[in-house]
Amino acid sequence: ASEFTGVGYATDPETDASLRILADHSRASAFLIADGVIPSNEGRGYVLRKIIRRALRHGKAAAAGKAWDQGEPELTFGIMPALARTVTDEMVGAYPELREQAARIGRVLEEEERRFRRTVELGLRKLDTDLEPLITEKKQVQDWFGKQYSGEKAFRVYDTYGLPRDFIEDVVRDAGLEVDWAGFDRAMQEQRTQSKASWKGAHKEVAKPVYTKLQETHKTELDFYFGTRTRDSRIEAIVKDGQLVNEIPRGAEAEVILDRTTIYAESGGQVADRGAFYNDSESLKVADVQGAYYPVSGLVAHRVVANEDLRLHDRVTVVADPERRARDMRNHTATHLLHAALRNILGTHVKQAGSLVAPDHLRFDFSHFAQVDPSELAEIEQQVNEEIVKDLELRTDIMSIDEALSSGALAFFGDKYPEANVRVVTISDSTWPRGFYSKELCGGTHVARSGEIGIVKITSESSTAAGVRRIDAISGDRGLAEYQRALTTLRSAASLLNTNEEELLSAIERQLETTRQLEKQLDALKRKSAGSQAHDLLEGVRKVKDVSVVAAEVSGVDRENLRQMVDTLRQKIGSGVVVLASTDDGKVALITGVTKDLTPKVHAGKIVQEIAKMVGGSGGGRPDLAEAGGKDPSGVDQALASVYPLIERML
Repeated sequence: ASEFTGVGYATDPETDASLRILADHSRASAFLIADGVIPSNEGRGYVLRKIIRRALRHGKAAAAGKAWDQGEPELTFGIMPALARTVTDEMVGAYPELREQAARIGRVLEEEERRFRRTVELGLRKLDTDLEPLITEKKQVQDWFGKQYSGEKAFRVYDTYGLPRDFIEDVVRDAGLEVDWAGFDRAMQEQRTQSKASWKGAHKEVAKPVYTKLQETHKTELDFYFGTRTRDSRIEAIVKDGQLVNEIPRGAEAEVILDRTTIYAESGGQVADRGAFYNDSESLKVADVQGAYYPVSGLVAHRVVANEDLRLHDRVTVVADPERRARDMRNHTATHLLHAALRNILGTHVKQAGSLVAPDHLRFDFSHFAQVDPSELAEIEQQVNEEIVKDLELRTDIMSIDEALSSGALAFFGDKYPEANVRVVTISDSTWPRGFYSKELCGGTHVARSGEIGIVKITSESSTAAGVRRIDAISGDRGLAEYQRALTTLRSAASLLNTNEEELLSAIERQLETTRQLEKQLDALKRKSAGSQAHDLLEGVRKVKDVSVVAAEVSGVDRENLRQMVDTLRQKIGSGVVVLASTDDGKVALITGVTKDLTPKVHAGKIVQEIAKMVGGSGGGRPDLAEAGGKDPSGVDQALASVYPLIERML
C-alpha cells in the first residue's frame, strides 16, 4: 500500500491508519470474492462494496489528494487489484483457492473501481444541483441565518450515489454552508432498520407475534419428502387477519397450521406446492391450498380457502398436486445438474447466487464475470442431458454440517445451516473422479433418478448484476412441448420457402440476398424519380425580391432522398431557397435548404420551425439546412404557401 500510494509507512499516524485499512480491506475483499461474493446493493454484496469503497477513500487520504477526484489514474484503476495480487502471493500456501480465483478477483475489483469513479462523478453533480439554490439564496439574502443543507438529501447522495461523507462535508463547507448531520444520522438509522429485513438468510417479513407464540408449543412434521398425501393431519391453529380463531366458515381465507403436512412450503428457491384438504375418507374436499410458507422456523402456514366450515382440531387428509410436484422435482434436480455443469465447464469460481424452481421453468443465477459464450452454453446443455440419459440414482443423506462439507458437498456462502441433520443430495456417477456428478446441501424435493427429468433445454442467458449471470431453462414435458413448437415453426418456414428443414438456412440466405438486390434496385429507382422530380421543380421557381425560391410537395420520396433533392436543387439554382415536403402514412416531412450566400439573411431553421406549426409538428436546424416533422398532412399546402411571404419578411 505504501509503494502504491507513494507515502512512507511510520511517518504520520493518519496516513499509517489509511495504509493499514488498505491492507486489511484488500485481504477481506480478496477472500470474499474468492468465496463467490459479488459487489451489490444488498446483503453480503453490499458489505463487500462498502469495504472496497472505504479502501479507495483511504487510498485517496494516504496519497494526500492523488485520487480519482484529482484526475490521478494510478489510484482510480489498479490499487485494489494490485493489493489483491499481494494478498494471493502472501497467503496462497494456506489458501490455494486464491490462486485459482486470482484472475476473477482482479476483474471484479477493476470493475468496481471503475463503477465507483462513475458513481462519484454522478454524486458530485447531484450535490452541486442540491446546493445551487442554497448558494443563490445566501448571496441574495443579507441576513443569512445559516440555513443547512438537508441531512436527508445528504444521506441520499451518500447512499444512492456512494459519495463519501467527507466529500460531502468538504464540498458543502467550501460553499460556505453546513450539513444537517443530525438529520443525516436519522436517515441512516431509518435505512438500516428497513434493510435488516432484506438481508439474505432472514425472512422477508417480520414474523407475526401469533406465530412466534405458536412456535413455543407447536411444530409441523414434514412429510413432503415421502409423497404427496398425508392422512389424519390435525389442525393445530387457524390464523385470520393475524389473530388466532377457532373456526373459519365456508368461502373464507385463512392460514392453517397442521401437525403434519405433505405440502412443500416455499424455501430454497423452490415454490410452494398447491393442493387440498379432504375429510378422512377423501370423499369431500374441505379446503383448497393455494400455497405454504414458514412464518417462523418449524411451522408451516398453509394459505387456504375453505370449501366447508373448518374448526380447530379437525382431522384432514392433506394432498399436494402430484403433477405440479413432479414438475418441481424435475426442475430442482435439473438445477443441481446445471450448477455442476457450469462449474465443470466455466470453472469452480461459479457459485450459486440465487435460484427459482417452479413447475413451468427453472432459473439459476451464478457468479461469473462475462457473458457465457453460445458454444459454452451448448456444451453445458449437452453435459446436463448426458447425465440425464445415464439415468443416475439420487441419494439423500442426513448428516452434520461438518460431515457434509468434508464429503465434498457444496454449501452456499451466507446461507444458514443447522449443525446437525442437514440434507445432502448426491447425484451419483462413478465416471467422475469423486464418484458423483453433483453433491449439494439442499432441502428441496427431487426425482429418484435423473432419467425422470427427460430433457433440459436452456432458453436464455443474461446479466442480472455486475458479475452475476442468469440462465433460464425448461425440462420434462415443457421441454418436449418447446421442441415440438420449434419443430412446427421450422417446418412451416421451410414450407413457405419451398424447401426442407436441412436446406432452410441456405434458402433464407438466398431470399435475403434477393431482397437486398431488390432494395438496391428500388433505391436506384427512387433516386432516379427524385432527380426527375427535381428537374420538373426547377420550372416552378419563383422570385422573391430577386431570390429564387422553390416550395413544393413531392410524392413517393423518403426523407433521405428528400435531402438529396434539396441539395440537388440548391446546386442547380446557385443562389436561393428550397423548401420541400412529403407525406407518408399520415406523417409529414419538411426539409429546407438555403444557399450559403443567403444564410446571413435567411435562416433555414427559422423557416422550417415556422411552417412546421401548420402541419402539427416542430423542427429546426442550421442556417443552411433544417428539418421538421408533422402529423397533419392537410396543412401541407398552407405551409408551403406561407414560405414566400416568410422569406420576403426575412429579406
